[in-house]
Formats: sequence, C-alpha cells, structure tokens
Amino acid sequence: MRAALIGCGAIAEYHAPALKAAGFTITAVASRPGSRTVAAFSLRHGIPNVFPSPQELLAARGLWDALLIAVPPQATLPILKEAVALGVPTLVEKPAACTAAELKPLLKREAPVIVGYNRRFYASVQALQSLVNERSGPFIGQLVISEPALQGAGDDPARAFAERLVFNSVHALDLLRFLLGELRIESARAVAREGSFGVVAILRAEDSGSLVNLTAVAGAPVNVSLNLFQPDLALHLQPFETLRVYRSMQRIEPDEKTPWRRYVPELAGQVELDPPDAAYKPGFYRQALAFKRLVCGEKPQGAATLTDAYRALRLAEGLIAALEGATLNRSGETQ
Repeated sequence: MRAALIGCGAIAEYHAPALKAAGFTITAVASRPGSRTVAAFSLRHGIPNVFPSPQELLAARGLWDALLIAVPPQATLPILKEAVALGVPTLVEKPAACTAAELKPLLKREAPVIVGYNRRFYASVQALQSLVNERSGPFIGQLVISEPALQGAGDDPARAFAERLVFNSVHALDLLRFLLGELRIESARAVAREGSFGVVAILRAEDSGSLVNLTAVAGAPVNVSLNLFQPDLALHLQPFETLRVYRSMQRIEPDEKTPWRRYVPELAGQVELDPPDAAYKPGFYRQALAFKRLVCGEKPQGAATLTDAYRALRLAEGLIAALEGATLNRSGETQ
C-alpha cells in the first residue's frame, strides 16, 4: 500500500515511521515550492519521488494510493479541497482548516478523510472511553488547558492566544467530544487584561447531560488534564497519556505523626501508554492502522472525521468569541 506525503516538517517526521510500521510504503513527497528540506527528508525516509509542489504530486496519482497532508493549518485547506475532489483516502493533520466555516462546504461529500486527532488512539483515552460508556448517568467534569506563554505576540497577545486555542487546544475539545458525545457551550466568560488571558466555560453533553467546566489559560505551569466524576467513581487523565481510576476514599485517623483526620483517594487502576505508543509519537501508530483500514474501504472506528473536525472548531470558536468580547470590553468599544 503506497502513501504520499505533502509536508516535511516536524509532524511529518513522526508520521513517516508510523505509516511504515502500519504497512505503508512511502513513494512520494512534496512540500512548498522552493523547500530547502524536502530533499533531505526524502533521503532520511527512503522516499523515491520528490515533487516541487503539492499540485504536481496530486497529479501523479499513479504513484500512490493514499495521501497524508501535514502542512501548517493556514496552508491545509486548499490541498484538502483538491484531495476531496479527487476522492483519495486522506489523513490530514488537525484542525484541517482555520475556521469551521471554511470546512463546512466539504461536509457535503462523504469523503474518505481522517483528521489527525491522534489522542483518540491513546491506550489511556481508549480505556477512559470504555469506562464512560459503561455508565448511564451524567458525569461532572473539569477540563484544564494551558497554552505556553505568549512570547513574540506583538501588540495583540489576545489574538495569539485565540490562535493557540484553534491550532492546538482544539485537540482537547475533540477528545472531550470523543468521550462524551456532542457538546454545546452553556456559558463562557473570559479574562483579557494586564497580560492575563483565559476562558472559563460550561459545556453540556447533549445526550447524557454531563457538565464539564473548561478552563483555558495562557502561560500557567500546569499540564493539560481531564477529570470526570460520579458518586462512586473518579477518572483522572493527567496528562492525557495517563489514566488513573479511583473508586473509594481511605479514611486515615489522627496519629502521633499527623494529628488530624485525612481522606485519601484509593487508586483502583492505572493505564499508561503501551509499547506502540512508546515506539512512535503517541497515537500515531494506531492512527496509521486506522488510515490503512480507510484505504481498504472500511470505516475505521474511533477516527476523527471532517464532521468531527468541524464541530471541534465550532467549540473553539465559541471560546474565542468570549475572549474577543472580553478584549472589546477592556478597550471600551462595547458595553
């Protein structure tokens, strides 16, 4: 099974070995016209055909069976449109477009496309999904997202933070949808003043009624985390590579060393990344296997579709709207 790559940056360096491990032969690669790195990339990964532009690679359909698009988000959509028009099996890096509106016209086609939300394939996330699916009642949860400090943001750090929500934090929004189903934003408030940027929102799962408090902040020294609670169950994903399951609390009475009563959650189970995730960028190997099933004409279970990407972008844009409102309020342009 032959794959072609468009893009030869850092993320493509992870995709190439995962695709090979899944059984693909990479036969062609292209980057932007004038790329200084594509030739070296092809040598590193043993790719025989190098094209000077994505369009010339797309025209050489006889050399490949499946396409990976791994270019910056701003350059993704035109290539994705051509791939959808050709009807070729495609794996495209998230978020697949810069806005939901750009992506919406592509939803009319049932295109064979997987969007690269690779965290869906983590062993920890798969285990968490199974635990969530076992339960009929709603969860109460908290999702914490921290983006790096906004260095080099110029005169508009709020916009830089908003871009990070779309291009990076959207990963966490897709994961939450993957676990709880369709979500809507019940409320959202933002802070944007004196160098502090963040959004707090309440999201409701439409099917189960689960409620999740989402906190997205710029520059805080905290790892991404998701906590889901029911009366006899606490599920902690922090970071997303590790799941910890708690089902009871241990009551420790005072003693000479600690003269106060303590309540300590008792760990009932833990799921870490497994060997395939240790060998490749987490999630990439199983994602490549899902891509292989797509090329074979199957509908790979659990893989993100263009519709999933569209809905994750809609959620991100809801958070951005709150941030933009806070920015306008600070400047005095709105009430």
